[in-house]
Amino acid sequence: MDKEFENLVSTKINSSAEYNNFIDVLASTKEDNALVCFLGAGTSISQGYKDWNGYVQDLIQYWKTHLQDLLGQNSFYSSVQATDISFLDWLNDRSGYSNKRKVDMVHHMIKKYCKSKSMAQNDEEKTKYLEHVNDFEKYYFLEINPIKKINEIIDQVLNLSAIFITTNYDNQIEKAYEATFQSRPNILKDINALENIDKLADKSILHMHGTPVTPGVLLVSSSDSYNQLYLNNNNAKKKIETQLIKQNAHVLLFIGSSLQEEEVLNLFSSDSLNLKKYALMQLRDDISEDQANLVKEYYREEKNIEIIWYGHNYSDLPIFLQKMNKDISDKYQEKHAFVSAKELIDDIDKNNLDQLNKDITRALFNEETFIDDCFRNRLNKDSINLLVNNSKFVNELNKGKYYHNFWSEVNRKFSKLNEKTRFKIIKIIEKSSEFFGDENTMNILYKYRNDFDYLYENGKKFLNRVYYPINISSNEARVIWLLVNLEENSIFYTFDNLVEYELNENILFNFSSAALKKLIEILNKKKMLLQTSIEQILENEPIKVLEYLFMKNRIVYKSGAFPKYFYRDSKLIQRLLINLSLSDNFPKVFDFDQLLNNIDFNDKLMGKEMNKFVQKFAKDRNIKSNYYIDGWYTFDMTLTPDRPFFEVQQPTDQRDVKKIIKNLKEALNLKSKQDDKNIIGQKEQLLKVLKNSESWKNFSHINNYFLEEAISDDTILKNYLNEINKILIAGAETNKLEFDIVKQYFNRFNFCLESVLPGNNFEFLKYISINGTLKQKKILYDYLFNDFKLKNSDFYYNKENKTKWISLEDFVNTVAYQYVSLVDDMIKNDRGYFEKNYKSKFKDTILRLSKHEREYMKGRFYIFFEKDNPITEDEFIGFSHSYRINENIANRATNAVTRLLNTEFSDEFCKQNIILTLIYCIKPMQANIKKPIKAESYKNLLFSSMINYFLKQEQELEEKNNVLDWIRWYLRNIPDALKIVLNAISRNINNTSACELIFKEILQNRKYINKKYEMSYIYFREDRSYSKDSLRLMAKVIEGLFINGLLVISHSLTFNCSEVVKKMAENNYQDLIKDFLEVTKQFLLPEDQKELEVKYLRN
Repeated sequence: MDKEFENLVSTKINSSAEYNNFIDVLASTKEDNALVCFLGAGTSISQGYKDWNGYVQDLIQYWKTHLQDLLGQNSFYSSVQATDISFLDWLNDRSGYSNKRKVDMVHHMIKKYCKSKSMAQNDEEKTKYLEHVNDFEKYYFLEINPIKKINEIIDQVLNLSAIFITTNYDNQIEKAYEATFQSRPNILKDINALENIDKLADKSILHMHGTPVTPGVLLVSSSDSYNQLYLNNNNAKKKIETQLIKQNAHVLLFIGSSLQEEEVLNLFSSDSLNLKKYALMQLRDDISEDQANLVKEYYREEKNIEIIWYGHNYSDLPIFLQKMNKDISDKYQEKHAFVSAKELIDDIDKNNLDQLNKDITRALFNEETFIDDCFRNRLNKDSINLLVNNSKFVNELNKGKYYHNFWSEVNRKFSKLNEKTRFKIIKIIEKSSEFFGDENTMNILYKYRNDFDYLYENGKKFLNRVYYPINISSNEARVIWLLVNLEENSIFYTFDNLVEYELNENILFNFSSAALKKLIEILNKKKMLLQTSIEQILENEPIKVLEYLFMKNRIVYKSGAFPKYFYRDSKLIQRLLINLSLSDNFPKVFDFDQLLNNIDFNDKLMGKEMNKFVQKFAKDRNIKSNYYIDGWYTFDMTLTPDRPFFEVQQPTDQRDVKKIIKNLKEALNLKSKQDDKNIIGQKEQLLKVLKNSESWKNFSHINNYFLEEAISDDTILKNYLNEINKILIAGAETNKLEFDIVKQYFNRFNFCLESVLPGNNFEFLKYISINGTLKQKKILYDYLFNDFKLKNSDFYYNKENKTKWISLEDFVNTVAYQYVSLVDDMIKNDRGYFEKNYKSKFKDTILRLSKHEREYMKGRFYIFFEKDNPITEDEFIGFSHSYRINENIANRATNAVTRLLNTEFSDEFCKQNIILTLIYCIKPMQANIKKPIKAESYKNLLFSSMINYFLKQEQELEEKNNVLDWIRWYLRNIPDALKIVLNAISRNINNTSACELIFKEILQNRKYINKKYEMSYIYFREDRSYSKDSLRLMAKVIEGLFINGLLVISHSLTFNCSEVVKKMAENNYQDLIKDFLEVTKQFLLPEDQKELEVKYLRN
């Protein structure tokens, strides 16, 4: 980088302030990917691509020698006319037409030679034209390698977090992306691809003028196509505008654009976008400083674009971009530089407000978790005032972030704050979300405004998370705490335990009239409870708590005696007080006569307990002793056994059997009764009688006769198939089941399949396949391979999945799976017999299936179909549901696995085979995974398993494996990769050599990692010894992550540091402890650091 360029940004033309502001703006876009980069032709010229004039000249030359390629048997023209070749020469050399018009003429010529003999072939002609019109562009921009393979401009541009929009037809951005990230970017081939698109992934590429990857793309090069995009297609600008709003884009940077195409500039001119626009431009040697300033002024005032000069020569552009990227990175890191807890505490203690404002902002940007700990017992009125005026901190509060110590300090200092600060604090609380405050915020509200309705409305959002109501300073706020929990009980604790908790057990709740009316309002909304028994009412925890507080006289009234409406207006209060009076626990603070005078004795639904109450306290009313009932919603959860409609006794002759069959049929038409007689009970009793060994030992002949009658009867077989299967098995287990019954069952099996679920059909068959006699098995095998129609069976239990891959979780619920299970048993137990008698029929059955099912079954029974052909996706899935892959088969499955990786496929049962295929046979570049990545959670699962496999099997893995390549790919492409890798390292830290390799990859790929890591809790296993090297590495990992700004300083980190030091101390590694504590002092809270030093560091 020459000295002149070094000084360029500080010249009068590119002032230092101007450049620094430019860097600040671009650095800010890294927060939310808010940058759009427009890449013009200048980014491709560096690789040898011609400018617009050269492109059009070569286009005409190409079609001079390729018009004949359009001719065929059905073409209108049999050969290319010499006059057309002459016309193209004239068009190129002497026409004087604009380049756009020249392209129009070429396209017209192409259309001419696409013409068919028949006048009725318009669709064919149009298809042919669309197929060939971009042939030159496809050849020139996609098939020919550029003169210079590396594009230094694009390589630098890819360091930006941005959406890329380009008018270039070539695919050099894509190639640079693939080389860097070893995956395919998200590509939008023309502007029409913006239809129904959500927010685009980082580094998505939109070819606004098209790219000739497929026929029919709108390639904008001619006057007609320009008009179609920019004039006739009024939606083009709207599409760009809509998409940039979705992206929350607020900065546009032109690179390699001359800013001469008004149509392009107009696309980004909408006021609603509110874009800050910049353009990198060449400061030519023939332009004076005054002229340069005039150019900048024009674009600033007329086009709202700030010009940044990148240098005097085109070759300066990649050098400028390299410097720009470094400056952006430095600015971003400066903004996110770690702020230690000690620094924050020093700022507060020294009342260094300016520095506190900077440091708290940086700590918030870094999402540090120790911020609130620094506030404990430290904030004064000045620092509180600063915090409520810090927009970043207030934004955190408004989003519901919980800062207990901050609110505790505000509560203590509230009266000393100025009025403006108090008002801001109150507005923050009023706008706050549910998981925001605690007793401190409630106390602050009370200090601000002692009004029940105001306190209730604003306090109910967070009061039900307060565990210690004793800490709520005002009685009014405590009453509201109680009301809130009565209305909507907290999810954070058990309410009844809380009010009895020793710190809270003496709290009185002194109700005002407004609070009492709110209590009645809350209780009257619980209408369903009023229709149940008192026992069921008290199963409701808040109501149980209310009765408890009544009984303990902990609910009192400010004015003394409770008003009449308290006893009159809530039936639920009446029932609670009635229940307490019956147990002689009527509260002293209440007036029993008032209760008695305000009960509606004519209300029959006052609950059964009211009958006792009347007999005990109101006999003079002459009400029947059973007059009152519990209500309409009382229920009894006592379970009673199911009972049969008809008793079943062991049959001893054919007449008994026919009676049982008759009763079983009749039972199907009967409805369940209140005496618990139902069809379930009928089936259970049938099994109780006929499915036991004693019955078969003593009555086998008549039991076989029952099965003969049941199997031959359609109604019985359809509705009692599960029971028949179990009775068949009982007979087979005692060797008393007659062979003819087995044959009869198979003769009826197709009827069984059409009747009920597969689990009921196959229970007896499964028994035979494993435990049957050879004679019984032969019947089964003959049926499976001669009579069973597999092609008519469902492979998908969920019919919605029929167009997708066969999922094992779904497949196991199907008839086809039951068939597979039986064949598996046969191959396992009688393989020789199977191969001799049934193998060819079985293979033929599979080959007759539909494509998905056929390929799946070929994989499932791969041993009978093994060839050297590549394995299909469905075949791989079937294979993985049966076998573990080896390297030979994995090599043949690479295409299948690659295709599956680019889909939503996420089969847990294929995971192991996919991992092994990736480890040994597929590098990331071969996988060619496209952004946005599909089934990302499944990819994370694969990665986690791969890492663990590597760490546990490293010594056994073959030397040539792709694990580190995949680690590199994941770190560059998957946001959660760092977390997955480091969690695996923590669990396997004793494998120091492998962990060192992985950690080295993390540091080398640091610039691609945008997500910090919050350490999971580390627990060193007691049954495992940890070497000095492994503990040194654990400390090195923590230090490396901290230095590189990848570590979230959290409570788990504090715990882990303590555990690491503890384990070092157990092994007396004092040198490690000393070195590690030098590291931890940079980020631990001072009190935590001191505790570790006192406990473990020896002098």
